[in-house]
Amino acid sequence: MGQTAEELRQDIAETRGNLTDTLDAIGDRVSPGRVIERRKNRMSAGVRSALDRVMGTAHDAADAVRDAPSSVGSSTQGAPLAAGALAFAAGFLIAVAFPPSDQETELTGRLVEPVKEELSNVGH
Repeated sequence: MGQTAEELRQDIAETRGNLTDTLDAIGDRVSPGRVIERRKNRMSAGVRSALDRVMGTAHDAADAVRDAPSSVGSSTQGAPLAAGALAFAAGFLIAVAFPPSDQETELTGRLVEPVKEELSNVGH
């Protein structure tokens, strides 16, 4: 039941270490820079995913070229340009329906350049 002074010191040091880790994790979670970075990463992952769904992946393209002779007579499935146009139109309508808040406008100004750079690198 009774702890020695050394055991108490060790418990206190361990608790301080755990508390420091917890505070660091909370700070990282609410840091504006990290929030923006996480949103940018989600956005670029979403763009890549959408591009893969609409246009297919490089692996899909290689398969298509390899299978082209056998599929010349079959009709093509899907229309990537039409799907892209529909996705753009849906996004545009949603953007028009909900005007941005002041905070979103401010953050958008800071995010435009990194997003442009990321989008230009998606096709490479």
